[in-house]
Amino acid sequence: MPSAFPITYSNPGTAQQQIFYESLPYSVMRELRKAIADSGLKSSYVTGMLEGIATGYIMLPQDWKDLMRTLLSPAQYVVFESEFKHSASALSDPQHTANELYGAGQFADITAQATLTPVHFVRTATCVQRAFGKSLFLGNR
Repeated sequence: MPSAFPITYSNPGTAQQQIFYESLPYSVMRELRKAIADSGLKSSYVTGMLEGIATGYIMLPQDWKDLMRTLLSPAQYVVFESEFKHSASALSDPQHTANELYGAGQFADITAQATLTPVHFVRTATCVQRAFGKSLFLGNR
């Protein structure tokens, strides 16, 4: 099973803010695997499930990479990673850099990624969804 650990906050936006890592519920992963087996990776149902994960959980860039690595074929993952970087660059601005959105450079470490703002995670999820769609043009997995 993939190792995705969305984060939650206690006392968000305060000096006492704490970050907690919780594994993505087994039921979510089971349903995602079932959806892929029943409907195929390219189905709108699987795409909808990924959108649900994006809106229901705060996923770090590394969590998305780990999740996609388990869902996609090696060739699809290479395309996904390239498109993820491209989307991060396209959606970046001075307050939300490509390295922050993609999880590279000084933000390659999950501890650094966890310090980013909720807006970063929304933009990262958008990048992931765009990249996922483009990665599906290779193979039938």
